[in-house]
Amino acid sequence: MPHELEGQVHWHEPAGLEPAGRARFPRPETAYDRWMAGEGVPLWRGVSVALDELPLGDWPRLGGRGGFVQPFGSEAGLGMHVVALPGGGLLRPERHLFDKVMLVLAGRGTTELDRADGGTERFEWQEGTLFSLPLNARHRLVNAGSAPARLLAVTTAPAAINLLGARAVFGAGVTPEGDESFAADDDVMPDPVQDLALCRTRLVPDVLGCDLPLDNRLSPGWRQLRFEMTQAAFPIVIGQHRPGRYGRAVLLEPGSAVLALGGTGDALLWPERLGPTPWADGTDAAVRTVPWRRFTLLGAGPGGGRWFLQVFPADAAPLRLAWFGGALPQPGTPGEEQIDPWSLPPAEGGAVVPYWAEDPSLRVRHAAAMAACGAINRMREVEYRAP
Repeated sequence: MPHELEGQVHWHEPAGLEPAGRARFPRPETAYDRWMAGEGVPLWRGVSVALDELPLGDWPRLGGRGGFVQPFGSEAGLGMHVVALPGGGLLRPERHLFDKVMLVLAGRGTTELDRADGGTERFEWQEGTLFSLPLNARHRLVNAGSAPARLLAVTTAPAAINLLGARAVFGAGVTPEGDESFAADDDVMPDPVQDLALCRTRLVPDVLGCDLPLDNRLSPGWRQLRFEMTQAAFPIVIGQHRPGRYGRAVLLEPGSAVLALGGTGDALLWPERLGPTPWADGTDAAVRTVPWRRFTLLGAGPGGGRWFLQVFPADAAPLRLAWFGGALPQPGTPGEEQIDPWSLPPAEGGAVVPYWAEDPSLRVRHAAAMAACGAINRMREVEYRAP
């Protein structure tokens, strides 16, 4: 611009051969960010948080209390919030154009759901129940007990609100597709793609204690079951490490989150750029240590990209976790060969660090923790040998 006009903002062409604009700039707010701020409840951002201690505020739209949860690294994929109902209380009905899966953290109650045929369906829940809600189906939560109830919701709201806007997402009159029963389906079937254990259902009565088939990919004796829940557009995995064993380090995908469901110990998080051996390489100052206990939530790491996660027990109990999001379909054409990231090391395009390639100090760490609590160390020397 050749001149300035008082009271107006102008764009100026760069001088000479300098590039226009700024190479570094603050991330702008998204429509989802603005919607969260407008809901009037607390918003937590960070690496990990104990959901049973999360500060909540009055939520006028829902008529209960709640708070948003945004673990670092999950911003692009998952929306998460906690809602609380007082004893005998209920939330206002709502409907929305995004998928929602709910995990009961405490209490018991009932969900009322409008069916596609005009009827109403009701099902009960308690601590540890996992259930999904059909897209845009009108629903309401009711606390059936005298004690408070608290639930975690995991949603695809960020993508929906950023694309369509909050008014369309919460106000569109779209009839939900399908009319499936909420009855629990205990049948475990082979995944048609990888032949892994899969359960298709919309209600899991108890993710804290349900049986899990043997899988062995993340540790010897690792058990895992993947759930396909109605209309859910993100993967859900419940897994468990055997007592006395610790998990292999896994690269978390951006947009994923891990929730502790059982056991106590530590979770180690560090960025992929440090490689699998930060202690031996002298870069362990960047490693974050997070206490592991029931309903501790961990994100994929601050700053985007992939972060390693490795979990260590501090007692003789198994380590159980829920994995939300992340492992979305890989790009490619139908029929093209893909790899299972949980079966290969990062050097081969996978996401799991074998024990023989990990930092040697980690096996010492685990042995000391098992000795300190009097638990049996079930790690064997043969597991640390390279093939």
